[in-house]
Amino acid sequence: WFCMARCAVVAYTVVSTGGQPVRAILPIYASASLERPGHAHVAARGVRNGVATPVVPGTATLNLQARRPEPNARHTRQVVPRQQVVPRPCHPGIPRRQVSSPALLLNHMAERYASTSRILMEFVDNSLDDAEALFDAASGAYSRPVTVDVFVSRRERTLRVLDNCRGMPPETLSRVVMRVGESRKRGASFVNGQFGFGMQAFRASCQHLTVRSRSEEATHQIRIARNQSDGFVLEAIEPDRPEGESLGRCGSGTEVVLSGFDTQWIDESFGVEPIADEVESHFERLLGRSNLRVRVIDADAAPGPPNELLCQQIDYAAISPGASVRVHVELGGGQRAECNLCVLPPDRLGTAEQRPARFFASGRRIGGCGATASFARQSANRWTVWSHPQVVGYIDVVGSRAGPLQPVITRDEFKNTRGRDNAYAALMAACEAPLQAAIEAANRAQSERSLSKLEDTLTAVLAQVAEAERREA
Repeated sequence: WFCMARCAVVAYTVVSTGGQPVRAILPIYASASLERPGHAHVAARGVRNGVATPVVPGTATLNLQARRPEPNARHTRQVVPRQQVVPRPCHPGIPRRQVSSPALLLNHMAERYASTSRILMEFVDNSLDDAEALFDAASGAYSRPVTVDVFVSRRERTLRVLDNCRGMPPETLSRVVMRVGESRKRGASFVNGQFGFGMQAFRASCQHLTVRSRSEEATHQIRIARNQSDGFVLEAIEPDRPEGESLGRCGSGTEVVLSGFDTQWIDESFGVEPIADEVESHFERLLGRSNLRVRVIDADAAPGPPNELLCQQIDYAAISPGASVRVHVELGGGQRAECNLCVLPPDRLGTAEQRPARFFASGRRIGGCGATASFARQSANRWTVWSHPQVVGYIDVVGSRAGPLQPVITRDEFKNTRGRDNAYAALMAACEAPLQAAIEAANRAQSERSLSKLEDTLTAVLAQVAEAERREA
């Protein structure tokens, strides 16, 4: 039975017959409003005696003796707001959707991580998130010394992260390690975690994850195997056991051990220097804070230099004075971007300062500006500016997490939000022209220096020729 309205349909189902009054499901009208081509907003509603009412499909009933509704403007054009449509309740006899192998699902999700260093950054990030409770934004310093040490052992195929932050009580440790998709960091303004998945990143590369934490004079640990779905044990560690020795020296803190790395993950990036470079690149916005020390240590060698490296921040204004772009850009939605970009002179290429211009969110790296696909597609200067080898520095997105630039779960791209394109356009308008001018100025200065050097060389050669001719004469 079709009404005269476009896309309007009426359907009912007979529930019972016989001597009892016939009962039927309320008529359901599906009304479409084409506000934009190809986008229909569909809503369901019922009719009782010609009056439109919200209904729950499959639950409300109506005596068929009721007056049959006539199609009119009320029935064919009005779209009931979406919030009035209540989902069909689950039938008791229908089983709920279940995941047959949670461990297998998590392992497949973790495959999104493509490098050892990227996995490791999740656990370093957890330490720095915990340290935020000790940070005083007014002074730009932590209230007490904060240490995060990363131990690298190629021989044992193990990575270990040890911090002296607040640590976790047993109930928090259990929740953080074993509950996936739950994070209490979502409301915090300058911490990274919000998806509750980072602790599971180990599944991409190694066999076991062990997390120990010391808080209020007690140490507990949980150990997870890659293919384990249940049977997790929260274990108390006695002070005299060797597992708790490192945390005992710290007083409080957390120790994470990733062990049994697959052979293919023990590559050139699995070393002290590559990991220190990655930490500096990923957290350089935080490394300048007072009272913070982050080190990478070779666990297979004797302690001390050169087997341990201190991670440090780069001062871009110092390495390229007069060729930097330092601006704050309002992105909308309570977000702003702190831009600190500069152009290296050509003779500085290949040095430690050559870090491509990168996006950060709340102090943590997202990825290179030229390598962030959604941003690069929108810019006409992807290669001439954002991927230019002389352009270094960062764009740090701070402020509301609900703004236009929101990281995806693996933090290497931004979500396709409604305001993302406008935010990108604001960044390009503020940065591209000054960077292009700085690139041209740096290259022009380099050309002048090269010509000057060539002129000096020619002058010296001609002087030698003139001297030789004078002697012959």
